[in-house]
Amino acid sequence: DENGLCSACKQYMHNRELSGYHPGESEKKLQETVAMMKENSKDSDYDCVLGISGGVDSAYMAYLAHQLGLRVLAVHVDSGWNSEVAVRNIEKMCEKLNIQLHTYVMDWPTMKELTRAFMLSGLANLDVPQDHLFASVVPMMAKKYHVKYILNGANVATEGSMAPFSQQHTYRDSWHIKSVYRKCGRGKSLKKYPLMSFRQAWFGLPGVQQINLLNYVPYSKKEAMATLEREFGWEYYGGKHFESRFTKYFQSVYLPRKFGYDKRRSHLSCLVLNGEMTREEALAELAKPPIPWNSKRKTRNTSSKSWRSTRRNGRKFWTLRLRLTARTSPKWGCFGWHKKFWARTSWKTSVRSSRAESNFNTNKRAPSRFCAGEGARLFIPFGPPALRAPAETVVLGRPDPGSGPWPCP
Repeated sequence: DENGLCSACKQYMHNRELSGYHPGESEKKLQETVAMMKENSKDSDYDCVLGISGGVDSAYMAYLAHQLGLRVLAVHVDSGWNSEVAVRNIEKMCEKLNIQLHTYVMDWPTMKELTRAFMLSGLANLDVPQDHLFASVVPMMAKKYHVKYILNGANVATEGSMAPFSQQHTYRDSWHIKSVYRKCGRGKSLKKYPLMSFRQAWFGLPGVQQINLLNYVPYSKKEAMATLEREFGWEYYGGKHFESRFTKYFQSVYLPRKFGYDKRRSHLSCLVLNGEMTREEALAELAKPPIPWNSKRKTRNTSSKSWRSTRRNGRKFWTLRLRLTARTSPKWGCFGWHKKFWARTSWKTSVRSSRAESNFNTNKRAPSRFCAGEGARLFIPFGPPALRAPAETVVLGRPDPGSGPWPCP
């Protein structure tokens, strides 16, 4: 705008004012919330359920819940992509804090098939199978143990401004997951994969309330990591969400190479706005590769185990075309009255038959980006059709850094 503020900064400031930490007021709300949780959980063995991954947010939230005297049931979802560092962190935290740990182990062949389907789809967000799994299992455990509260690690301090790129495909949409698997899967059963219903995805389970505990405290990622290292011998895993090996590949190899997008831009922007680093330090960090080259090769090889044809197909994999389902077609498919709803919100892309491709190329309401290599197309919605950036050609599969609604720094 005229003051030099981008949309990401505005979004962060709005979220911080709306639900972030406010000295004095937040402490009072925290005491009231804890007292309410204890009062309403007298008949249960636990006051709350906490999803723990071994990352800094969930680990510090477990530490904070223990300090507040809450009876915590820690739930860890093993999707098959755990790093050794994450496993050690979980064991250290639960052992020293004397927290009950429940581990949900996902059926690996099912997870492997679903991940393979998303990799073959050409979609940008490959983390949908993992994120949907995490979001569905934790409420399932709360319902099983009759717990009324779930502690959520989402926070305004380090995640107050989401990247436009990450808002393409919501992980909560089970229709989207089944659509991708019908087109790109091999027909094996997904009965062992817990899918959320529409009601659970958008309204939660009746009687179960989610609480963003980290928004009630002056949360700083650097201070939290220092506390965890000092108190528990906690180990850092190299980057945001890198406790998962597949997420490490997705953010450090897949997105930068295929779509020319570095998610660190959004992550570091939040740290700048939270006062944990300067803009110059963030730009210096962005100038470095996401991970060292030797680590990149190891990460790519590890993640290729879910789809062994990645290496065999070579360039073909990196130039896969993105297509649309009947649900998200510019002609609105067969959803009838839903079309006005989808018109007002961002379209959710998925995979469709090749017949949609000819319509996609000529439709003026669905501009595209050439970000996946020569001749490949990527459909990136950034809000209503009238507000989307026009199509442009990108050299070597990387977008022009001066174009598009990319967040700062």
